[in-house]
This record gives sequence, structure tokens and C-alpha cells, in this order.
Amino acid sequence: MIAGVRLPERSGGGQLLYVDTGDLQISAGEWLVIDGPDGVRLGQVVIAPHQLLESAPLEPAGIVLGRARADERQSSAVERAGQRLLQTLDLPA
Repeated sequence: MIAGVRLPERSGGGQLLYVDTGDLQISAGEWLVIDGPDGVRLGQVVIAPHQLLESAPLEPAGIVLGRARADERQSSAVERAGQRLLQTLDLPA
């Protein structure tokens, strides 16, 4: 099954990546560990498999390795907040 996952960017935006979920049953809002074009990263499900139209053929650009643990989500959020602060202060990352 295919799902749409938002990969948070250091600048605060986010890339949408379609991924192969395998047999994992997932819902929108869940955080997953993704192996994609830029390596292993965390991403949040924004389009669950049941929300995709069957007529839209999509090639997955990554695979789901599993659900993200709470400690992985927390460290990712802290890193993004630090990057936003550096950007706000116009300091090098």
C-alpha cells in the first residue's frame, strides 16, 4: 500500500513523499521511520492509504521501516526547533 508522508525540513517546510507501507496498517497523523532518497528520516503521515484514489498510479520513493518511537519524535522536534531559531537569528546552521 502507498501513503503520503510529510518529511519536515530544517527550514520549517516539508517535502511530501509517497512511500510503500508494506503490510503496516497506518493512519493519518502517525509518525514513521522512512528510508527514502535522502536516507533514513522521520515523517508524518498526511495521506493514509485509504485516502488515495485507486486511479492515480504512484511510484513510491521510499519505504516505511516502522513506526517512530516517542523518543525519536521528540529529538526530531528539538532539532527542527533549533534550526528554526538559528534561521531566525540569521546564524549559520
